[in-house]
Amino acid sequence: MKVPRETTNRLIQLSRENKTSLTATLETLLAGVVFSHLPESTVDRVVSNGAISLRRFLPYDVVDDDKIGAWVTGYEFEHRRPKADPTEFSWSEARQVRQRIADELAKKRSDATSALLRWVSDIPKWFLEKEGTERGGTFEVSNLGVYKPGPAQSRDGGWNIGKMVFSQCGSVAGSGFSVSVVTGGDGCMTLAFSWLEGIVGGVWVENVIDSTRQRIDDLVSQ
Repeated sequence: MKVPRETTNRLIQLSRENKTSLTATLETLLAGVVFSHLPESTVDRVVSNGAISLRRFLPYDVVDDDKIGAWVTGYEFEHRRPKADPTEFSWSEARQVRQRIADELAKKRSDATSALLRWVSDIPKWFLEKEGTERGGTFEVSNLGVYKPGPAQSRDGGWNIGKMVFSQCGSVAGSGFSVSVVTGGDGCMTLAFSWLEGIVGGVWVENVIDSTRQRIDDLVSQ
């Protein structure tokens, strides 16, 4: 799902004006969309998982800009179904999500959630024990941020990167579906939705994608 440059810029501007971040805004918006596609009588909360990069906390002589790896941790946030109009966006909730992310970052690498894996003696067994149990999260948001051109692009005749897409496979033991976000060199944000058939219905996700596009348009037009 590609979001036009003007819409992307407006969404970033609105997030800043309301003292929150683009990631927190998207997560809050997605939670509202999910609620609109789940029965009110049985679903009053959804849990979002977010990915946080730990690269900034790692020694640069070990992990420099040329290294590729999965140095991440995460956070959870419980969204409650709004009692008022479910289509009404809550900037207050978006600020709470931003604060939750800030709290996790403040832990740095020592107390990060992923650091607890050292205490798991048998990783395969730990994952297999999750089979048949409830998933911990409803959806996940992972935002790579805005692409910044490197030195090679600043020289005359250098190459350019425009549209970018960041995606992940469906999660076997994580959230029901994932949304991977990146803003490319063309200034356009893309959202890639991934899920596993049999866990989440494809038609349901397609409806969520359509509603997400509409909710973004509605938000920036206010």
